[in-house]
Amino acid sequence: MIELAHQGLFAERWLVPWVADKELARSPTGLGGLTYTRPERLMDETIDFYLAPLIASPRRKQLTDAFAIALEKNPLAGIEASLGRSKIPLRVVWGTGDTTFSAASPDYLAKTFGNMKGVRRVEGAKLFWPEEFPEIIAKEAMRLWES
Repeated sequence: MIELAHQGLFAERWLVPWVADKELARSPTGLGGLTYTRPERLMDETIDFYLAPLIASPRRKQLTDAFAIALEKNPLAGIEASLGRSKIPLRVVWGTGDTTFSAASPDYLAKTFGNMKGVRRVEGAKLFWPEEFPEIIAKEAMRLWES
């Protein structure tokens, strides 16, 4: 994804085909298969709502590629010491089926933030799992707020 974005091709090669072909978008190599635990439930309207604005013009495609490039580097790098002093409570809820971000990310966050309230791993859940399992987010938010 990032390599294609550097070439100015991420939006064109990934997102445009998914908007044009919703079954492709739900396939194992599409938005649904890559980021949803239950991609078969991803509605056509949802695909259009999320992706169509990102490819609506050449400028939007450029901005989408630029966003993908921004994911290349850890935005927390260099500020870990400050995050370690933070008193703000933090709880990480992580889908173990996520292949977009490193499986080591929740452990990195746990050791980086100063007032960590633990990590919960949601077995098999992919990147956009909070949309599919909002009850888990609600439960974890209540747990954090009560701590």
